[in-house]
Amino acid sequence: MVVINLFALEGWHIAEALGIPVAVASPTVVPYTPPSSFAKRFRRAYPGLYQSLIDRKDGTPASWREVEHWLWPVFTERWGRWRSERLGLNEVPFLAGGVTTQRPTQLIYGCSPSVIQVPGYWPDTVQACGSWLPPDDWEPDVRVPARLMQDFFNVSGEARNVGSGGGGVVAITLSTVFDMGLLGGADEAKHIIDIVASALKTCGLRGIFIMSKDSCLEAAWNSLYHDVKKAAKKRKLDDADDACDDKTWVGGDGTVQGYVGSIPFQQLFPMCLGALHHGGSGTTAAALRAGIPQIICPCVFDQFFWAERMSWLGVSPAPLKASDLTRSGASMERTLCTAFAFLSRPETQEDARNLQTSVRSEHESVDTAVDVLESVVGVRILRPECSSHNQGVKILELPNGWRVACTSKVEALYLFNEMDAYFRHVSPVADGVIIDVGANIGMFLLAANAWLGRDAGGVPRRARTYLAIEPMGMNAACFTQNVAIHGAADGVELHRCGMTNEANARKGRMDFTYYPHMPGNSTAYPDEKISLQQSSMKREFLEGAEVFSCPVLTLTALLDQFHPGLEKIDLVKLDVEGAELEVLQGLSDKWWTIITQIVVEVHDVNNRVQTVEMLLRAKCFNTTVELHESGSNAWLVWGSR
Repeated sequence: MVVINLFALEGWHIAEALGIPVAVASPTVVPYTPPSSFAKRFRRAYPGLYQSLIDRKDGTPASWREVEHWLWPVFTERWGRWRSERLGLNEVPFLAGGVTTQRPTQLIYGCSPSVIQVPGYWPDTVQACGSWLPPDDWEPDVRVPARLMQDFFNVSGEARNVGSGGGGVVAITLSTVFDMGLLGGADEAKHIIDIVASALKTCGLRGIFIMSKDSCLEAAWNSLYHDVKKAAKKRKLDDADDACDDKTWVGGDGTVQGYVGSIPFQQLFPMCLGALHHGGSGTTAAALRAGIPQIICPCVFDQFFWAERMSWLGVSPAPLKASDLTRSGASMERTLCTAFAFLSRPETQEDARNLQTSVRSEHESVDTAVDVLESVVGVRILRPECSSHNQGVKILELPNGWRVACTSKVEALYLFNEMDAYFRHVSPVADGVIIDVGANIGMFLLAANAWLGRDAGGVPRRARTYLAIEPMGMNAACFTQNVAIHGAADGVELHRCGMTNEANARKGRMDFTYYPHMPGNSTAYPDEKISLQQSSMKREFLEGAEVFSCPVLTLTALLDQFHPGLEKIDLVKLDVEGAELEVLQGLSDKWWTIITQIVVEVHDVNNRVQTVEMLLRAKCFNTTVELHESGSNAWLVWGSR
């Protein structure tokens, strides 16, 4: 597979020449829907392209949406001769077949779906899945020298409250557009520093300028604050933290300070009242996640899109023009004062925090992007899952010699000991299909493989397809690690989502409560879990619970999407901590009729065991019911044809 961004469309053509799939992954939104006049001229010029892409089922040019979507970037550049002479392709993309017609191009935007809505007229191959920000430990930590900057940031916790300690701090990050020469040179930089500092002072705010090393902005700063910096060097520093002043903090006054070098915005921005920047996609995303409003002065590319979008969402005033920052006099200062006053409004701060809540709920953006790439290439990628939970993964050796990854050794041992119970009245089938809803760390997978290997003299035997479904991040991470440890990847798919019924699936997401000490007991119904387990489980096992939002769908929807051609399902195992009836209700008759065996752990609340048993009998299963956990009112219900 070839993965490119929107500024590397050579890769799009090269993938066609190589006959391999291509995907586009980009945090940048560009205007690539063509003007209507261009589309009309193109249609007249290439009528054969329209005809070749007609959907034969109903006669409508459904495939044309994919072509039209790419007209502007692909056909306004002069690729034809290069395609013909260097790649051996037809000069006109799409027209002569190739991978681009056989496989529509998946486009993944690393932008928050709370911020950018994908228009309905775009192909369904385009989606926004949330921003991809690097982990904090990929960059140096923000260092706040004990004396010089502590008071400036007011790190006691009131940094963003206007009026405390001289007002909030505004982060000014314009070095990138200065480095590109879009706002002029050192003289213009000095003028902008002066006017921004004056406007901040008028508004009772403070500012921190973030500058690149050896940039014209740094040169301008050193020229303006040379005497301050020189005096700071002479000052005797008795605090070790202040030793970084000469290298990073480059002086200033009570209103503005300068910092040279790399600072992770996801650490800096939460300390600030707001940010003034150029509208780059990364800076915009970092400010959104920090929950601070923004002032944007766009200069090039998609910066104009982000400036307008933030203004429309109420977290930014109207975009500044580059001329607003470079013109002289009181007019520019008034413009900036109006913008800074916007940052300080309580309603602006509230809008920014509300948007932050929406953006932070999309914590699975990387997972979503990888899922899309997996669908393009046609294989599953086993990988550590991102998670908000910091519970460490441990390796446990079980009594039979298995080594398993887990976050709770106590629970892993319990899971191992209960596996035999699942196979009391059902059994896996070699080269069959197994669906494991509530896969946890993968113990049922390992047990099923061991069961299949018993009758083969120890020769490894596997299910042909093993669909594992697990919504909890750390459980899924351990599952993928255990698959790798035991070499069990063939035919295994892991889907990071929750299962439910049709009504809940329409909501798109549900809240799940994660128990770091007993992650297998994590549930969408914590009150029921506590009621059932309080007599059989130590209280501390349920402490430290965290709640997070997770995408949900029905089992029917998942099968329809990923395995519509299945003709037989040999075994379904269901352990979903209180949602068992909902999951079963989310199966359509089409799928019920091809299931031959099923085992369900059921919490007997509101006569649920009897309800599940009656449901299985109505679907023509012979059923068996046994108590699963003494004292917890958890039962196993088996069904077989």
